[in-house]
Amino acid sequence: MNRKPSLLFILPQLYPCVTGGIEIFHFYFIKSISKYYNVSVITTCDKIECGNKNVNILHYKNFILGNQTISRNLFIFKHILDNRKTIDLIHLPYSSKNVIQEYSVIFAQKKMSIPYILRIHGGGMHPGKPNFMHQALFDNAAGIIGVSTPIKEEYEKRRGKRIVMIPSMLPYNHADKSKRELRKEYGITEEELVVLFLGSIKPIKGPDILLQAIKNLGLNYIKKHSLKVLFAGDGILRLPLEKDAAQSGLKEHVTFLGNIPHEKVCKLYSLTDIFVIPSLQEARPLALSEALYNGCPSIGSDISTIANIIMNKKNGLIFKTGDANELCNKLTSLIEQPFLRRKLGETAQKIYQDNYDYSTMVQDYCRFYDKILFGQHAIPSNNTL
Repeated sequence: MNRKPSLLFILPQLYPCVTGGIEIFHFYFIKSISKYYNVSVITTCDKIECGNKNVNILHYKNFILGNQTISRNLFIFKHILDNRKTIDLIHLPYSSKNVIQEYSVIFAQKKMSIPYILRIHGGGMHPGKPNFMHQALFDNAAGIIGVSTPIKEEYEKRRGKRIVMIPSMLPYNHADKSKRELRKEYGITEEELVVLFLGSIKPIKGPDILLQAIKNLGLNYIKKHSLKVLFAGDGILRLPLEKDAAQSGLKEHVTFLGNIPHEKVCKLYSLTDIFVIPSLQEARPLALSEALYNGCPSIGSDISTIANIIMNKKNGLIFKTGDANELCNKLTSLIEQPFLRRKLGETAQKIYQDNYDYSTMVQDYCRFYDKILFGQHAIPSNNTL
């Protein structure tokens, strides 16, 4: 191959059009990986400004009235067919909850000899129906990536295929203002103790569990300790939870910020005293990783993909998934023990710095791609970003 290899990313949704973890991850990742490969991206998002000549954004529209899935698959198939001589590898995100996958990649592999890789990102680990079609995606993939150890282990058992674990990361940043300045910017006093939830306001993320735990503390306790609870994000539970908070007399203590551009979320972490992630399901929670990066003492549910990151009483606290009473008790522990908050936050930041690095993750993907593109004996990438 005498040219830079060309990768095709099939990403129906992408940041900033959608603010989910996988959409934000791929937004940054395609810009980083384009330093080493020519990148084409098939997506519905029309707000992307990569500013990189090596990234070609291909927008598809719902040209079959009322059926976006069929439109997407036809667009993907036609693009692969028209560009079969220049596409070297296809990168396809995979979630087992999707009934209809981009099965055209199997055709591309079998009839055009274009390999594809799967990146398993769905934390729900649904059964995957119809099973034989999902199995075919795995059987014909040139390589498979799982974003966490629990996902790797589950899908190796489920699909009988070797899976490489590469944990997802983002190029996180620290805020460029002091905690005092940021609190002033957000109208928060220095005396208030801030509890942060950051993510989609929908059932699977457990924001209702956090609000119930806050209510369990009692209004007198909340006032005594000057609690300020911030919900950053949007979703179907936002309005019901706002109404619930107001009816419970918590309007002055609970604020719903709506969606925050990822470039600005570092400000929220920097002004926060306690970060809470009460999710019922996760793949690789990027919000939690960013909290640890910023040294936030964190409380998380005990699902495997969170318990795999938070070591209870070392870099955070764990509570039984869905149990608002236990979450309430964990909150009390951190609210009343500033020394414990400081200790957990400092340990969390050190563990993150010692074990995770975005540029290393990008290099891991380069090595993974190169092994498929150039064979078993490809020279490992030694690129640094």
